[in-house]
Amino acid sequence: MPKDLDALLVHYTGWLDRYGQATAIAPAVRQAAEEAEWLKHTIESMPEEARGVSTTELDEQLGVVLKRARAIVPMMPAYDAASIPLIASGTTSVNSIANTVFVTAASAVGPEVSVWFDDARDSYRKLQEAHLRAQQVRALIASAYPRQLERFDTAVDAYQKTRLNTGAPTSAAFEMRTLIDGIKGELVARAKQPREQKVSWDALSERLGKDPSSVTTLRNHKPVRDALYDDLSGTGKRRTAVSPDELWSRTLDHLLVVLSETA
Repeated sequence: MPKDLDALLVHYTGWLDRYGQATAIAPAVRQAAEEAEWLKHTIESMPEEARGVSTTELDEQLGVVLKRARAIVPMMPAYDAASIPLIASGTTSVNSIANTVFVTAASAVGPEVSVWFDDARDSYRKLQEAHLRAQQVRALIASAYPRQLERFDTAVDAYQKTRLNTGAPTSAAFEMRTLIDGIKGELVARAKQPREQKVSWDALSERLGKDPSSVTTLRNHKPVRDALYDDLSGTGKRRTAVSPDELWSRTLDHLLVVLSETA
């Protein structure tokens, strides 16, 4: 069990017990607590043969998020409403890393691991739907980069067609990748300095992160983004066959983290 998970969950659930009149921000904390609860339940139910996977990156990001949680939502001071989106994006960033770890675990031999992984993946998508993740991401895009709304809506349409069996998974994967490229292009344009041709992910994180914890979160998110991009490209080119449901779930989480953590 990652060492900070229980502490993070206790912090969120303890805050919810005391939230009193703070109804304006309670939904964001509840979302983070539910995602932390999902992660705790999923890890606790992990079959024994899958427990050897490394959780180093997961542990590191849990520490970042726990420190942030205690800073942003201590027990009932006056809150900075502008910081509240970081609560949800923080736990989402942890779960993005966790899902990458779980894919590694799922590659272990044994039917119990496959059942566990499928249950975890399905329960997480239901959690995203309950949290209106697609609507959250669309609102963030509309606020920060409205020119990318058309790409978002096109990706949604392509994904929905796969669910109705009227569209190809390859097309949906390419539309999701185009959306991710569009958002990254916007970020690079903002981060780029005069006469600079390229901007590394580390430099982008350093220049656009809202605060030091956001910089760390963005840096820790790079392997998650790279894995997602590879799977989108592989599915689009028929080299791999990742389900549209999984790709869309990961795309939404990626966009929520990147858009919430950048200033």
